[in-house]
Amino acid sequence: MFMPSVMKKRLKRFFILLTGLSLLFFISLMVFIRFFDINQYANWISRQISESSGYQISFQSIDQDLVDNGGFSVNGISLFIEQAEVLQIAQLRVKIKSIDLWNRELEIAEIEISSPNIELDQSGLNTLMAAEKGDSAADKDKLKITVLPWQKLHINQLRVVDLNAEIHQAGHKIQLQQADLKVNNLNIITDNQVQADLLQGRLAALIQGIELDLADLPKLNISDSQLDLSIDKNAVVVERLDAYVFAGQLRLQAQVLLTFDPTVSTLPAVKSVTIDSLLLKDMNLLIPPAENFPTAAQSGQNTQPLMLPLETLFIKQAQTENLNIRSDNSRIPLTVNKLSGSVQAFYVIQNNQLTDLYGDSNQDALFAIRFALLRWWDSEMEGFAATGSLNQDNPSLLLLQEHFKTP
Repeated sequence: MFMPSVMKKRLKRFFILLTGLSLLFFISLMVFIRFFDINQYANWISRQISESSGYQISFQSIDQDLVDNGGFSVNGISLFIEQAEVLQIAQLRVKIKSIDLWNRELEIAEIEISSPNIELDQSGLNTLMAAEKGDSAADKDKLKITVLPWQKLHINQLRVVDLNAEIHQAGHKIQLQQADLKVNNLNIITDNQVQADLLQGRLAALIQGIELDLADLPKLNISDSQLDLSIDKNAVVVERLDAYVFAGQLRLQAQVLLTFDPTVSTLPAVKSVTIDSLLLKDMNLLIPPAENFPTAAQSGQNTQPLMLPLETLFIKQAQTENLNIRSDNSRIPLTVNKLSGSVQAFYVIQNNQLTDLYGDSNQDALFAIRFALLRWWDSEMEGFAATGSLNQDNPSLLLLQEHFKTP
């Protein structure tokens, strides 16, 4: 098709002008993003977050680096419940991998939460629990089907660095020290709906110290804990749990099956646990005094079986090495020195009930046990060792049962 030279020149100038304007717009947008001071709107942002969450939230500043690194960070975050500061975060850093405004899809490469500190007392816990109980089943169902403005929100990695927490409730204290957590693959929103199974992927944790100070019980310290697990919908696989507790070593591999009923609780419940491997080594165990525990006579000799919240607890393999047990409980006058042993294929709980070791002949469990000393009341056994099946016909178990008769 023939086109006059004048027309060609005009079209060429038009495309040059269009390209120049587009480049100018892009440069202006980058300059605006780079030099736009979002901190001028900090108070307005805090109010919007507080109104939507129901909690008072504030922060010190926002640093944005969308042009060079595609991310931003929020510094000095504080969360208040009833005028009490319960959460402090030194920095929240977000790095965006991709954003599609046309299809409303957002993929976040990494979120890093640095130095969070949690302090909750009885009042704060009551407020949180009251807020959860205030949500009716209808409200939860409504929330479940609410259509959100985003089509997809995915987080590739969530990291928590140097987490410290202290929680007080009814005379109990739980303290967490210097914990590092990492979670991969969080599907927050899919098809405009918040996903019920948010945690699908892998979780890794390193915890320097855990302190449990429970009323009427000795203080428990757990140190140098390492946890690796994978989550797939309602199945949790504990690939590795290492910790030092009771001056000894704990090592665990397990599988946990969860159930989730949003009409009952926002948290999942544990249905069954399978212990693939358990090691307790070089521990010094103390049976604490429990004078407030009712005796059989005080409890009315209730013969009805106790129904437990856990449906099944199955041990594939468990091993103890060099355990020492002593008691400060006058009702359990037990001392055991240098206890070692193992058990395989043993059901501890079935159908929400403790297994009757001597009444259940369907157990195919195998055991091995040895100890240097066992003292029960005034009776002692030394240098004991036995192996066999966990059933009512095993003579070694019958001997131990006879030894543990209460005088």
